Amino acid sequence: FVQHYPITRSDSKWDDWGASGTTMAQKKWRLKSLIGRYHKKAFFSGHQHIFAVHEHDLGYGLNFTEYVAPYFGGNRDDDRRQGGGFLAVLVSKSLGILEVKNISFPFADWEEPAIFIDGAHRS
Repeated sequence: FVQHYPITRSDSKWDDWGASGTTMAQKKWRLKSLIGRYHKKAFFSGHQHIFAVHEHDLGYGLNFTEYVAPYFGGNRDDDRRQGGGFLAVLVSKSLGILEVKNISFPFADWEEPAIFIDGAHRS
């Protein structure tokens, strides 16, 4: 399951201004219940720009893991020194999600890569 806002994010981000007629807790529980129906499951979200892992207990021995993607940070992503990275997901057709890894991208010493088009350097 993939969604922009983390389940762990404040309720204000889940507000639909009454359109669904449900509370924030009901919305979150509905999503958790859908995820809980599957054997090998995970929830991927973002918005925070910082990698995080949250375990969600659904009761009855059921649980799932939420992975928050480490989007690139900065001002409109222009400041490449402000964190970021990727989530690498190992998926089996028959077994589902086997592994999720955070791959940090080091921006502290970042320089724009040289671009070559038809063998000529472009800046």
